[in-house]
Amino acid sequence: MPHCELKWEILVNIASRLQKLSDLTFCFSQRGFDIEQDMAEVNRRNFVEKLVTLRGIGEDLVWVLKKEFKSLDDKEKELFRKP
Repeated sequence: MPHCELKWEILVNIASRLQKLSDLTFCFSQRGFDIEQDMAEVNRRNFVEKLVTLRGIGEDLVWVLKKEFKSLDDKEKELFRKP
């Protein structure tokens, strides 16, 4: 569950920007989440942490499904940097 101190409008804005970033079907911002606490290790293993630049937001840490990230072409992978 996201921590309440973040406004939902910000999270929705980030989610909208992430949808437009690439052809990934699922990724999410780390903002508002304590990944260690909020996601079981068995699920975390399916994701990789990346740094992206989002228009109007700036740099943001995101979690991407490993399987989907590996299938991106090189040009799209360049959008997702190592944190």
